[in-house]
Amino acid sequence: MSAIESIGRDARVPPGPAEPCPDAHRSPVGARATAEVARRLAGHSPGWRVSAYAVVALTFFVQGSLVWTDVGGPVTAPLSATARVGQDLWRSNNCESCHQLYGMGGFLGPDLTNVARRASAEQIDGMLARGRGLMPNFGLGAAERAALMAFFREVDATGQGSLVLTAPPALSAAVEQVGAATAPLPPAVARGLAKLDAVGCESCHRSLRDGGALGAPDLSRAVERRGLAGVQQVLREGRRAMPRLGLAPNEVEDVSALLVWVGAHRAALAALPPARRAVAAMPWFSYGSPQ
Repeated sequence: MSAIESIGRDARVPPGPAEPCPDAHRSPVGARATAEVARRLAGHSPGWRVSAYAVVALTFFVQGSLVWTDVGGPVTAPLSATARVGQDLWRSNNCESCHQLYGMGGFLGPDLTNVARRASAEQIDGMLARGRGLMPNFGLGAAERAALMAFFREVDATGQGSLVLTAPPALSAAVEQVGAATAPLPPAVARGLAKLDAVGCESCHRSLRDGGALGAPDLSRAVERRGLAGVQQVLREGRRAMPRLGLAPNEVEDVSALLVWVGAHRAALAALPPARRAVAAMPWFSYGSPQ
């Protein structure tokens, strides 16, 4: 047999599993390691990979469950009036696009949940007044900076570093509970409550707190903020992200009567114990914060 025929014959025979890798003459250590790994894997069935993946997936599931169900402490008191102004400034300036509260928000800047204890009031005021690095100067006045500082201080005082999974009970349940304890609900209020549930207002609006989906405001303050005529106009025509609901004139009267009643009984409604919120009920773009 010629040398060429011998080479051709050898080239057609695939190397056996015990043969070293082609670079064995270059790296004897690597060749031995490869052979050892191949020897050990040969003793395992393909199902071991599925088991390994299942263990990893279970680990992530357990970790995620612990994170998303960690309330982190008792329910805190509502924000003060000054801190509520700071919260409105936080939202209106879209601060969460760069910063986080309770780990929810953007990642261009640091999490500010506990900034009030990490930095002095003078340092925070200076950054708010002048900006820093990629953070622009928003032109905030002294009163606005003080309101934001009050918001940061009260968020930090919660002692929480994760999502708040408690909230006031649904507005319909709260109204029925307070109404039964005081006096029967007026017929117009009861009809307005039924219409509010039928329309699904609380899919966007939160009860007794701002910050619903797409920034929908607190319904219990609607009449206080816009007046009865303004509320009825919004119910008839819609406003911004809120569509026209197609309410009949008598339905507008009933829902506005409900909102007047809720505003008048807000303190009693807010005093009800909080209800546990399911994680699935939280919009992905929302974050937990004090009331």
